[in-house]
Amino acid sequence: MPRSAVPIPDNESPDDRFRRLATQRTRRALDDLRKLGNLAQNVTLYDYDDDDVQRIMDALRGRLDEVQLQFEAGLRRRGRSGRRSSGERFAL
Repeated sequence: MPRSAVPIPDNESPDDRFRRLATQRTRRALDDLRKLGNLAQNVTLYDYDDDDVQRIMDALRGRLDEVQLQFEAGLRRRGRSGRRSSGERFAL
C-alpha cells in the first residue's frame, strides 16, 4: 500500500512526533477495522462461521493486549504516568 509523502518538520519535538505518528497509525488501524467489519455486512458475498469470527476476534484482542502492555512498559521505563503537562491529546 503506497503511503502519501508527508513532510516531516525538521524541528519536530518528540511529543509532536508521537502525536503525529499515533494519529496516523490509529486512524489507519481504525479504517482497517471498519473494512474488516464490512465483511460481516454482505452475507451473500462472504461465507464464514462462528469459528472464523472467534479466530478474528481472538487475534485482534490478543494484539491489542500486546500493544497495551508495550505502552505500559514504556511508561514504566520512563517513570511517567503518560499525562502531558499541557493536557494535550492527539486527535483521531
